[in-house]
Amino acid sequence: MSKEIDQYIDEATTNIREDRKRASEVLEYLMDGLDEEDVEPPVGSIAKVLETMQRSNEQLVKMTGMLLKERARSYEEEAADLTDGEAESIYDDISVKEG
Repeated sequence: MSKEIDQYIDEATTNIREDRKRASEVLEYLMDGLDEEDVEPPVGSIAKVLETMQRSNEQLVKMTGMLLKERARSYEEEAADLTDGEAESIYDDISVKEG
């Protein structure tokens, strides 16, 4: 992978982790407020925080999938490239079998 892609992925991963941390902090704050008996639970706010956390998780999963695909593609390209010695060895094997 190119450095530019690596930098973009690092930045996105950092942003996702920071967003998840902030969402967790907000959720903790909202949940702490539920300890008071007279307080109506902020269901809408809690739902929004959980939705944000879910989106962050989905982004991480998508990025992981992209990385795995790129690695597989790179591996396939490396596996397809034969060294001169490997090519000669295969040629020799074919020549011996045909001869």
